[in-house]
Amino acid sequence: YDPQVHSRFSFSPGSFGKFDAQSVEGEAEIIKGDFFARFNVDDPDMKGRVGLFSGLDGVRVDIHMELGFVERIFPALDFEFPLKGEASGNFEVKLKGEDIQVKGDFAGSLVNFMGQDLKELKGKLEWKEGFLSLSELQFQIHEGAVKGDITLGLLNQEFDINILGEGIDFSSLYSGMTGNLSFFLNGKGFFGKDFALGPFEIENLYHSPFQKTTARGLARFNHSEGKLNLDLMGNFSPGQNFFNVSFSIPLNEDMLSVGIRGSFTKLDLILPWGDGAEGRANYLGEVKGPLSSLEVKGAVDFKGSVFPLPGFAHAFRDYSGLMFVENSLLTFRSLQATLGGGEVQGAGELRLGEGGIEVIDLKLEGKNMTISPVERTRALADGTLNLIKGPDQFVLKGDFFAHR
Repeated sequence: YDPQVHSRFSFSPGSFGKFDAQSVEGEAEIIKGDFFARFNVDDPDMKGRVGLFSGLDGVRVDIHMELGFVERIFPALDFEFPLKGEASGNFEVKLKGEDIQVKGDFAGSLVNFMGQDLKELKGKLEWKEGFLSLSELQFQIHEGAVKGDITLGLLNQEFDINILGEGIDFSSLYSGMTGNLSFFLNGKGFFGKDFALGPFEIENLYHSPFQKTTARGLARFNHSEGKLNLDLMGNFSPGQNFFNVSFSIPLNEDMLSVGIRGSFTKLDLILPWGDGAEGRANYLGEVKGPLSSLEVKGAVDFKGSVFPLPGFAHAFRDYSGLMFVENSLLTFRSLQATLGGGEVQGAGELRLGEGGIEVIDLKLEGKNMTISPVERTRALADGTLNLIKGPDQFVLKGDFFAHR
């Protein structure tokens, strides 16, 4: 004898497995030992229709999600992923014993991934045997477009990544910076020892007081010990201006750590007046802390043969120095050069703001300098020079004592 049972139900609240809802109503049937159910879910975190079948081969759930918050849905499917926001989609869930499989398509107008807003997100999802696959993935971020396929082994740390990004606008990342980023990342292997690699390019990169440039190089991505790691190795053009920037981003913390090192041999790129400097500057720094209050520390050493001074007829020769960086303050610990054949020593500081260098207070003292204070004259002199920049001035002034 095979009983048949039909019922209608309404629960407030209701639940199925790890899904909890404010209101669930629908109908259910038992036919020859198989269980069928169709019900509507109404909850602030999820609205939609669900069809359920349970038999000897396990449980199958068909979900039409009109809207749902992914930060509530992913944990209910037994995996964690740092994605938050409202989405819609159609999913098929199969359960047998402890095994769970999910496949479907999804879309969301605004979803947040680790603090970054992803707009017009869509793609296909599959979760099976510990692997999360996101295929035909597309979204907009910082006015640019990203598309590709990602497969992650959340248990064995295996990955397969193929991602293309184009037209990402740096001005939406930081108000004082402009530039357009394009990149391609491809690779497979195991997190912790293998990388996804690919080229990147930032066109028309600009931040005051520096000169506009283009950055090209190689990007390298990895995940290890709960952190996303991204290395950018490249060059600012024109000239040989190497840089290496390493990002470390914890998945479960509002923190960031960035290591920076490199050098400039085309010094005109980093001078506000950009006028014929010859030499080399090496830099090393770190950006670290909560995203809301990052701390910057670093150092720059420099040396070269010619360093023009704005508004002054003479240039420094054979110059060298050391500068320390702490947040917006740049302090010259030492500065040595020759000016008109005489020795010059200096010290001072610069302060950066949203518009670039907002304050300069640099004091220089020289002895036995041969200079031309006016046209067709020469003098051997000692003197002091002050390079001063403020809200309404940018001047080089000083006093000289002429020996002859």
